[in-house]
Amino acid sequence: MKILIITPFFPHSRVHHAGGKFTYEIIKGLARKHDIHLFSRIEPHEIMFVKEMEQLCKSIKIYSFKTPRD
Repeated sequence: MKILIITPFFPHSRVHHAGGKFTYEIIKGLARKHDIHLFSRIEPHEIMFVKEMEQLCKSIKIYSFKTPRD
């Protein structure tokens, strides 16, 4: 099955928040038997994790966005 996952934060193995960890674990599990396509916003400092996710996802489309600091 082909599955599209759209998320407002980039999931990866070392993400520090629960939502990212949860999404990463879902992708990891589903990727065993399905084609995962990921569309996600990504912070500039997370670019290094794209290669890791390419191992799990059939395709990745990212929207680079830096969170403004107050």
